Amino acid sequence: MTGSEPSATNGLKRSDRHESEPADTVHFQWRVLISILILIFLSESLIMLLISDNLPQMSFVVKAALDGFLITSLALPLTYYLLYRPMVGALEERAKADSELRLERNKLKKILDATDDGVYIVSKDYDIEYVNPTIEKQFGPWKGHKCHEYFHSRESPCPWCKNAEVFEGKSLRWEFHVAKNDRIYDLFDTPITNADGSVSKLEILHDITDRVRAEQERARLAVAIEQAAEGVVMTDRDGFILYVNPAFEQITGYSTAEAVGKKTSILKSGKHDPSFYIQMWGTISSGKVWKDVFINKRKSGELYHVDTTISPVRGDGGLITHYVGILRDITADLEIEKRAMQSQKLQAIGTLSGGIAHDFNNILTAIIGHAEMAALDAPSDSDIKHSLEQILNASARARDMVKRLLAFSRGSTMEQKPVNLSAVALETIKLLRSAIPSTIEIRKNIFDGHYMAMGDPTQIGQVMMNLLANAEHAMRKKGGVLEVSLNPIQVGEEPSMAALHLNPGPYGLLTVSDTGHGMSKDVMERIFEPFFTTKRLDEGSGLGLSVAHGIIAGMNGAMTVNSELEKGTVFKVYFPLLSGETEQSAVAEALPMRGTETVLIVDDEPQLVDMWSRVLSRLGYTALRAINPMEALRIFGSNDTRIDVVVTDYAMPGMNGMDMAREMMKMRNGIPVILLTGYSSVVTQEEAKAVGIVEFAMKPVTTLEMSRMLRSALARKTAQP
Repeated sequence: MTGSEPSATNGLKRSDRHESEPADTVHFQWRVLISILILIFLSESLIMLLISDNLPQMSFVVKAALDGFLITSLALPLTYYLLYRPMVGALEERAKADSELRLERNKLKKILDATDDGVYIVSKDYDIEYVNPTIEKQFGPWKGHKCHEYFHSRESPCPWCKNAEVFEGKSLRWEFHVAKNDRIYDLFDTPITNADGSVSKLEILHDITDRVRAEQERARLAVAIEQAAEGVVMTDRDGFILYVNPAFEQITGYSTAEAVGKKTSILKSGKHDPSFYIQMWGTISSGKVWKDVFINKRKSGELYHVDTTISPVRGDGGLITHYVGILRDITADLEIEKRAMQSQKLQAIGTLSGGIAHDFNNILTAIIGHAEMAALDAPSDSDIKHSLEQILNASARARDMVKRLLAFSRGSTMEQKPVNLSAVALETIKLLRSAIPSTIEIRKNIFDGHYMAMGDPTQIGQVMMNLLANAEHAMRKKGGVLEVSLNPIQVGEEPSMAALHLNPGPYGLLTVSDTGHGMSKDVMERIFEPFFTTKRLDEGSGLGLSVAHGIIAGMNGAMTVNSELEKGTVFKVYFPLLSGETEQSAVAEALPMRGTETVLIVDDEPQLVDMWSRVLSRLGYTALRAINPMEALRIFGSNDTRIDVVVTDYAMPGMNGMDMAREMMKMRNGIPVILLTGYSSVVTQEEAKAVGIVEFAMKPVTTLEMSRMLRSALARKTAQP
């Protein structure tokens, strides 16, 4: 808008043509009158000339009468025809013109008053001369105001005013936001000339607020769509792509130029039945919103999952003209969800197997202990001796199986020490080489260095052996290539590693690949489940990979698998490495088997208390028995000067073994305690040692292991001041 506003008087004021009419009429009348007088004088002179011979005989009266008659006879018709009739005609024409002018002015005023656009006229001095009702409704009464006061509540002319340019004769078109009513106008300014020759400014105000704000909203929406993380695609009714945003390009791999003009079928993966697409088109063509997950194919050929919402767009007549799809790539989310579900499944099964292992370990402890005592008494060449040895061998296998179950459930305490991964890998390949058919070629790429991982060397070897054995089994019939590589890598914050939940740092990457028969997607999703196997009953138990998965998880590592039918399988294992290179050292211990000290045996399983009492008595120890913590505390309190070491179970009713050990240490500081447990998710070796427990072991424990722990505990007691 302007600080002064246009004035228009043409049509609203009298025109210059009609203002000059009275003067023109007077001049015309004088000209006619003079012409009549001249004609009368000439006519009279001519008549008098014709009768001049008779004039002397006429008297004065006759001459005057004749002269009057002549003048009257000539003047009346001449006046009528030359003066009266033209004057009457002119007056009638003027009356008709005035009437037409009034009609024209009223018509113009009605048009200006009726228009939805604002119209006003302003003088060079900023005085408002006319305002139509459209403006008056918005800004109120206008008479007596200057334009800058009326429109902008300013005491002085507006700095943006266009008056100077308009009064120089220019016509302008521009946009302006009026703060007073918060509206935006498209303005047209032009000069107009008034009847008196002065110039005013006419301004027409077209309200474009809704259009401008709609355009601004569309612009904001366009920016949001362009920057959205979700892909946006617009198609016509036939599915031809009209628009895609940058996120669509990132998700699909197709650029805007490659996508626009193509049908959405370029994204098809072939993973959906035709009925899937029929149902989708049936939904959206009926005007409803369709939501589901597509399995699509990127430009590179890679499959991906995309959560899709397709909405119909209707035109002014209510007919569907376009479709808009919102796409969210959920491939990574599904992978994380799948891993989380797998982890929960493994955790649930692990908890169950851990509970079973606790009770089974107690049974194995009794079997091993009694079998070892019986074997000592049996003749060396007897059938009884052989049978007992077979019982011990079977018990050892059962013990190993329980350890694998506990490793899977993360309920066991691994022997934590630095392990040279390269040495373990080479040793595993060497052990397996003799058992692998010659039709299978082994290719190895083992990093030559002393990069160490903290873990149990036996369990790490078990992981590697299981992967190699599975690869060999997959190629047993047709042969192939078994590749084993082990190399150090650095894991950072790469998005590709996010699903593995690995802490940044150095890792040893073990890769075991084969060219065997591969696995289907369904099989690959279940291979880490306990007891799941594709082998025959006599070829595998289904615990190998689940145990390996549990071992690696317990080391804060990760294991992945990728396989295709008839193309082979690739396993990758990430072992967290210790900082720097560390050589592992092993010092063989040779502990005495026998002793003469007094040992308090505490366990809520009477058969285990009886078994250990008999075993220790045969080794020369004095064994005291207790089948619950309260009884043990009573015995310890009355025999505190005689008891040299306490061997206790952890899980017992009323009080666990660690709490009981605390009470005993209050009675006698420094009493050595050996803590045994079949399975516990609430106690670790570190927690036990923090209390003062000198030895911590998982059941079942052999006689040799028990004797070594006793000598170690008693040696610490002797070393105390």
